[in-house]
Amino acid sequence: MKISYATAEDLVYLEKNDNHIDQQKVKEKVDRRQVIIVKDGQTPIGWLRFGYLYDIIPFMNMLALEDEYRKQGIGSKLVKFWEGEMKKAGHKMVLTSSQANEDAQHFYRKIGYEDAGALFGINDEPESVGDPVEVFFLKRLK
Repeated sequence: MKISYATAEDLVYLEKNDNHIDQQKVKEKVDRRQVIIVKDGQTPIGWLRFGYLYDIIPFMNMLALEDEYRKQGIGSKLVKFWEGEMKKAGHKMVLTSSQANEDAQHFYRKIGYEDAGALFGINDEPESVGDPVEVFFLKRLK
């Protein structure tokens, strides 16, 4: 497995698979070094996309792995790589979130993230009315 910042070569994979933001945003994120990609050989198998809360605190917006690569420790390694990069950049903490009904919350707690609060009703899709809260997680970098 190779973990590195995504480059223009990874855009086809990211644009096909990251359907949570538009393609122009994906390109901007890659250009700003805010996407980290993991590959099995030369084949992309997942990515981590982040931004900054208040333009200061690193916030992991997306962590995704191809189904057949889950539950093998690859996601943990991807997050650990990101945390290391954020620590090298001088950050003292990182944040992320998950809907309360998603399994991701258990993953984040398992790798050292602590509950840091929740937001209600932040989904703007009509079908999301009554969806669970968004739970926020914090990890202090040591």
